[in-house]
Amino acid sequence: QLSIIIPAYNCGKSISKIIKSILKQSFSDFELIIIDDKSTDSTAKVIDKLAQTDSRIVAIHQSNNTGAASARNTGIAKARGKYLLFFDADDDIKTSTITEFVSTIEQTKAELVVSGMTINTIHRHKLVSSVDVCTNQLPYRKSKEQFRLYILRLIGLDGRLYQVWNKIYLTSIINNNGLKFQPGVNFGEDLLFNLDYFAHMTGRLSFI
Repeated sequence: QLSIIIPAYNCGKSISKIIKSILKQSFSDFELIIIDDKSTDSTAKVIDKLAQTDSRIVAIHQSNNTGAASARNTGIAKARGKYLLFFDADDDIKTSTITEFVSTIEQTKAELVVSGMTINTIHRHKLVSSVDVCTNQLPYRKSKEQFRLYILRLIGLDGRLYQVWNKIYLTSIINNNGLKFQPGVNFGEDLLFNLDYFAHMTGRLSFI
């Protein structure tokens, strides 16, 4: 039902946290696809070991280091779920996060569900600051307002449309339109992917 994709590069000391957070979720009907992007540390061994403990974990090893965009594309090609979630190796999620995403997209019949986020600043393994951002109620779409113009208005007002790790997507929209992340983009690759996705939506957007 759900595919979760995580690109991983030289994160052997930290990736276990997000994996264990996902495995502890109240929602359990998922496959967790982790793409090791030719790491030079212990990442490959860590994810292989975890994959042996849970059949939902799919460990993939890239033959070359090609970047997060290509790693995510590899994950998309392997994904079998109706819905797609993207996380990064250094993310952390609440125990109800995935349940909220899935229940919202199913109940609202949305094509995309977007959440707020908390940005934690960590220095020398200590939490320096924690700030909730992008949690305000966004304006509704105006009567007869074109969806692409509504999205443009939201991007100008709020930052939560930029990233991919605070959204749940319909796999069908991605696959039916051949959507991929663009390799070699050093800044804004998430937004470029989202803009492509927005272009194929009919307008069913939900926020949590």
